[in-house]
Amino acid sequence: MKKLTVTLTFVLYCITSLFATDTIYVKINLKKLVDKKLKIEVNNNKETSGHYYFPKSIYGTYNHQNAGSKCNSFRTSKGVDIIKEDINSVKIPQCTSFEYYSNFNKWDYLSPEGSVAIKDSVFVFNWYSIIGYFNNTDKTPYSIEIIKPECLKPYSTLEHKEANDSTLTLYASNYDELIDKPLMMFKSGVKTKQFTCNSKTFNIVSFSSTDENPVDSIYNDLKRTVEIATKYLRYPNKEYTFFIYATKNKTTHSALEHKDNSVNTINMNRMFTQTYSILYSMMIHEFIHACYLPLVVRSNVIENFDYQNPKCDEHLWLYEGVTEYLTQKVKYTSGYYTKSEFIKEMYNKYAEDKMNKRNFIRLRNASLTKLSKDIYSWYGRRNYGTVYNRGALVAMMLDIEIIKSSNGEKNLFDIVEILRDRYTHKSFDSKDIINEINSIVNVERIISRYIRGRKNINPKYIFGVLGYNVLNKKEEKSYYYVKIKSVKYIKTKYGNGMVISKSDINKAFGKKELTILKINNKANPTLEDIHISASKMNLTILRNGKIESITFNKLLRRTKSKHVKILKNSNNKNDMVANRFWGQTL
Repeated sequence: MKKLTVTLTFVLYCITSLFATDTIYVKINLKKLVDKKLKIEVNNNKETSGHYYFPKSIYGTYNHQNAGSKCNSFRTSKGVDIIKEDINSVKIPQCTSFEYYSNFNKWDYLSPEGSVAIKDSVFVFNWYSIIGYFNNTDKTPYSIEIIKPECLKPYSTLEHKEANDSTLTLYASNYDELIDKPLMMFKSGVKTKQFTCNSKTFNIVSFSSTDENPVDSIYNDLKRTVEIATKYLRYPNKEYTFFIYATKNKTTHSALEHKDNSVNTINMNRMFTQTYSILYSMMIHEFIHACYLPLVVRSNVIENFDYQNPKCDEHLWLYEGVTEYLTQKVKYTSGYYTKSEFIKEMYNKYAEDKMNKRNFIRLRNASLTKLSKDIYSWYGRRNYGTVYNRGALVAMMLDIEIIKSSNGEKNLFDIVEILRDRYTHKSFDSKDIINEINSIVNVERIISRYIRGRKNINPKYIFGVLGYNVLNKKEEKSYYYVKIKSVKYIKTKYGNGMVISKSDINKAFGKKELTILKINNKANPTLEDIHISASKMNLTILRNGKIESITFNKLLRRTKSKHVKILKNSNNKNDMVANRFWGQTL
């Protein structure tokens, strides 16, 4: 993260001089946020006309954001109304400048690609969602002036300077750089940390709307993992920033990669004991993107991404599946995972992929290459997780196959490194990359059966080769319902009467705020405390300043859940493969 000071005077002077001509100037006054609507002023610095576009999608998200839907009321600086041609494009008449309003009511929570505006306290700008671009000006620089309350402290990896406590100016060499480097501003609730390893500087900017900040829980694990991983992962820049945004509203566990930063969002209201583990894993995943796929090694389709007509090639499994697999291997090599925990994590991906196949018939007939190419379709978006789960499993199979084919001389990471050497400064041809991988080492069996083909993955083989058997252990879980005078049943997406989380319990009380103090007299309860075998569940809650006791009766229906049991000493173990697999750096 670039520090927001004026000590880089010479560098900023050079940048300002460079941007003196043919620059798009944007002005945003945060003090004038009214009804969650913010005026955006755009100045070309010369009389011109043309089309002003907002992205339908940006790379890394693989769904349609339609950013223009949140920007309206266009008019020239002389007060002439401008009519939008369609949801994402505006035909600007001959003028020097124009303005419009970005509606933040449509961003009621933050996703990693979204934006948030809370007056005088929180502003998060993923620039594509509020600023557009002109036709044929993809290389035009941007200069953005922000008028802000003095209490807001800004964070961004864009080059910038502060004229004073209320004026911030940011610079981008083109639109691609602009949308790759978001801006966050907070009045309070932020914790920052920094560490340096292997000649790289890593920053963590962590905002939380609660009393608990996630950086306190994940910092040591993240620092240790990055310190070990950067000994062999080749991150191309000198500095990297992890942004964390944690709230108790609708925010989901999600993340988005950028070349020198990542945006990671989590919901602190969920009763998930794995919340911080998920956050840690997401942060490692996004950092590996910045080292390899698709931010360094990328296809011509990604290199020339069309914001108006977004498409994906056949290799989303390579970008996301291989990255997710390398994420799990990094967690193992850094000591975060034991061997058994790594196997269990990979088996969970197999189980989830198998369940998705069973529940969605069309997915059974989709190869990874087809699903990748069709990711923008309705069924592709619905099954986006398959690219991660099945893609990671196939990456693991590739790793095993490469070790076998090369007699232990190479592994999957070696192949990724070779591709990085070849394509750091140019994009690869999307049509040729699979054949190119196969020319480095023979993995045709995996490609034809599991990447281009639709053959089912055999978990007994891929885990057995490494010396492990995986068994399913069935356990019963009970659910509960409660009858309240004002509410007959708790209604959730799992059916009437199901109680599976605190939010469901909230619904029983007409969505009134409450705090669960105890479950069956146990303080500090978790989700697991709900799934018990007792015939009743007694809750002690705090509501409207009063302590109350509520009894939940057990729902008659039971469900059976499968849990993974890991056993060593598989009969299918290949000692050479297993030793190379577990002993390799990555």
